[in-house]
Amino acid sequence: MITQFLFPTLQQHLNTQLPDHLWHYTSTAGLIGIVKSKKVWASQILMMNDAMEYKEGLEMYRLMLYNKLNNKFSGQLSAVERSFLEHSHSTVGATNSNFYVFSLSTLRDSLSQWRAYAQDGGFSIGFPAAHLKTVAATQQFVLAPCIYDHQLKGRILSEIVNFSLNEFLAQAKNTNEDNLEKLKETLSSTLMKRVAGVAPFFKHRAFDEESEWRLVSPPLPPAFPEIGFRPGAMGLIRHYEFNLVTPENPRLCTGEHETSLVVVVGPGLDITNQISVQALLSHYLGPGCGHGPSDAPFRTSK
Repeated sequence: MITQFLFPTLQQHLNTQLPDHLWHYTSTAGLIGIVKSKKVWASQILMMNDAMEYKEGLEMYRLMLYNKLNNKFSGQLSAVERSFLEHSHSTVGATNSNFYVFSLSTLRDSLSQWRAYAQDGGFSIGFPAAHLKTVAATQQFVLAPCIYDHQLKGRILSEIVNFSLNEFLAQAKNTNEDNLEKLKETLSSTLMKRVAGVAPFFKHRAFDEESEWRLVSPPLPPAFPEIGFRPGAMGLIRHYEFNLVTPENPRLCTGEHETSLVVVVGPGLDITNQISVQALLSHYLGPGCGHGPSDAPFRTSK
């Protein structure tokens, strides 16, 4: 897990104050499936539209190592430092990339999100963020906002690289020549895993108006029990069935707005849909959930 290492800039980002709710825009079928199952599907990151941004995060890390090895200060590197950085540079991407991601937004009723995800009518589901973070921790997921700022990405990667290099140098002092190569391989692999763990949160700054947060899994083996399959625009997509409730946190509806699931009925859908949403929530989740209409001035294609 990326949170077990004390990288100050990353930790500060991960500790961003939670909003009351985080919102997911979906279709009618999506709403019914989520409410009935009390689960959401986190998609394998390499099968998402944002896969290129994940790969660009790894490329940013590769370029950082290259610059350390070739900038005007590279002559000051010791042979041991250079050996570690060169090995790390040669193994960029050599790690398990089976991260699973579920996207949310701080925006309850966003015109651009309705246009993107609800052309024919849809719904915005507001999950109580504190509850979401609690159940995420039990499933070893991390909940955090996406990172759009290029300089912030650079500071985070720099802290991870410097920490890992210093970790290697400290252990190398007490390692004999025969075991030094093994230590270098092990800690280079650890460095790569740390970078891969934060890269799913990287997004291009052109998309910052989406105000996206993500649930991100640890790297999972392909045969993990909670992994299923669904059709998608890019073919067969693997997904993780993320539980919205646990035995310790079994309720999504409490009667209090801040701690209850809320559904916004999308633009273009009439009062009948609001009544149906209320019935759906009560039937599967019990009383106490919230719902209401969208205020966005958007007409669907219907």
